[in-house]
Amino acid sequence: MSAGKIHWADFGIIVALPEEFAALHEAIPELKVAEDPGARTFYSATLTSATGDKRYRLVAAFLHQMGPIEAALGARDLIERFNPAHIIMVGIAGGMSSDVKLGDVVVSRSILYYEQAKLTESGPKYRPQIFPADTRTLDRALRFMLDPAAMERWRRDCKWVGSDAPAAEAGTIASGDKVLADPAAKKALLQLHSKLIAIDMEGAGVFAAVLARAEPSRCLMIRGISDSADPSKDQTDQAGIARPAARTNAARFLRHFIEHGGIAPLRFNEFRLDPTLTLKIDRRLGRQNGHAYPCFPKLLRPHGPIADLTVTITAEDLAGGPLTILRAVWIEGSGEDKSSAVFDCHAPRFMHRITERAVPSFGLHLEIAGEPARIRVVSSSGPPHLIELKPR
Repeated sequence: MSAGKIHWADFGIIVALPEEFAALHEAIPELKVAEDPGARTFYSATLTSATGDKRYRLVAAFLHQMGPIEAALGARDLIERFNPAHIIMVGIAGGMSSDVKLGDVVVSRSILYYEQAKLTESGPKYRPQIFPADTRTLDRALRFMLDPAAMERWRRDCKWVGSDAPAAEAGTIASGDKVLADPAAKKALLQLHSKLIAIDMEGAGVFAAVLARAEPSRCLMIRGISDSADPSKDQTDQAGIARPAARTNAARFLRHFIEHGGIAPLRFNEFRLDPTLTLKIDRRLGRQNGHAYPCFPKLLRPHGPIADLTVTITAEDLAGGPLTILRAVWIEGSGEDKSSAVFDCHAPRFMHRITERAVPSFGLHLEIAGEPARIRVVSSSGPPHLIELKPR
């Protein structure tokens, strides 16, 4: 089913390197491989805010190689599959400012794409392009960074490089297809923008792919500082301390930021129950003496898209004992968009999983061995509902 303009995730997360994805998975172990991944593997998870009142659906993907072109392709694939409301690039970067140290985390106010240039006898004349971060998402990240208690929880979850606690800084991040370890090149970039705080290889590709769309997702980048983008890079990498800390701290910053709850979640997998009974019985069920045929034409009425929801239906007699559900007819939508399927159950419950649906209602016809006194509806996203039936 094509996502179209419907958001099937609150956050789409993109990482470049396998080591960065390992850090992300360590920070968010709830991530599991999504079904039918196709040419690119996607992972999904659900996180709950620290206050417990917000639920976020996450989808994540890693790139097949480094660089802005692959980053743009990865962002395109993620958007076409899930159209997330927010896209966040997370991983490691080189530091460009004395204001950030190894192990710190930087958040993008904007991305400076520096690769466009005119080649002249006196050297390249850069024609940089600026991609701004989404204002609202950046605001929520800054609000998180200004919350002392939230930042302390993040620091306790971090890996330290030396004796100084990791810090977070927002600013402009340079992005291109080169690994920077040359002082002259670093100086040239700082002449383009004196307030650069970091440099990476994928941010511009992600932002370009997102912002080129008619209805762009809200985009932000979070990076951990793994080196100083100078000749000491190789030595720093070989020490094996800063790089693991940088990728861990960035991934855990992302989790704590989401759990901070500043982003309003989409209304996924929420519904109200409509226990209205009708006498119309689906002809495919037929009739047998001693069997009950309760029909709920619009049992579930979603408040928004159903991304991934499992519904379990059970029937009970007057004493509360389970009754066997012999068959069920599941109905989606109405009118010309209506579809239905018959399921042979012969079990004390009917379970049905709904994935990526945006229809106004879901109905259910049941064939039950015996006379039910109540129908219990349990979903994977909320508390159970009980429907009391009047005895005939």
